[in-house]
Amino acid sequence: MPHKSGIYHAKVCSQLGGIKESSMNRFRKYDISADQNVLPSPSYRALIVAALHPKGTYILILQLENSKRITIGRLGRFVFQKGWYAYVGSSFGPGGLSARIGHHLKKSATPHWHIDYLRKSADIHNVWVCEQEKRLEHIAAGLLLKMAGASVPVPGFGSSDCKCESHLVYFQKYPELSELNSFLAESTNQPSIQFSRFIGWCSRN
Repeated sequence: MPHKSGIYHAKVCSQLGGIKESSMNRFRKYDISADQNVLPSPSYRALIVAALHPKGTYILILQLENSKRITIGRLGRFVFQKGWYAYVGSSFGPGGLSARIGHHLKKSATPHWHIDYLRKSADIHNVWVCEQEKRLEHIAAGLLLKMAGASVPVPGFGSSDCKCESHLVYFQKYPELSELNSFLAESTNQPSIQFSRFIGWCSRN
């Protein structure tokens, strides 16, 4: 089941303090998991995403409520089983994490990346973020596949420009962030490099 911390929107907003640097540092420590029956407004989402560090790696945790056949651009048409999907991405260019995650929180009318096609049918329930300038996208994609119940739903998804088998991983049950971080610490030998649960809500917009 998705994690719920019981932190309310008002409390989170009070920590932002106008997005000053000191408030941003405190904000990053919070596990934001609002009631999934109460969807944040677009302006609230923008406020949260604006607090992100410019560079880093992220993992979208999506749910597909029913199995569905979906066309993923030039990759082709595939049957996606109902369940949970983890998509790994990163942003080190202009706009950084704020622009990239802000893009993913919306369902694009003109898909650009493979994930945009899946987002038309799947809802985001969480975003895990590692605000490090160290590139972890390919490492994270491999480590996700080591997690319990992981499998590759579509070879080449999000990885057409690298040697990774896929940047999208399927789980029948909700994946655990702690398991990923355990593998990450072991792989990098740097326990301080961890993913944090940054956003915890159901995004249907």
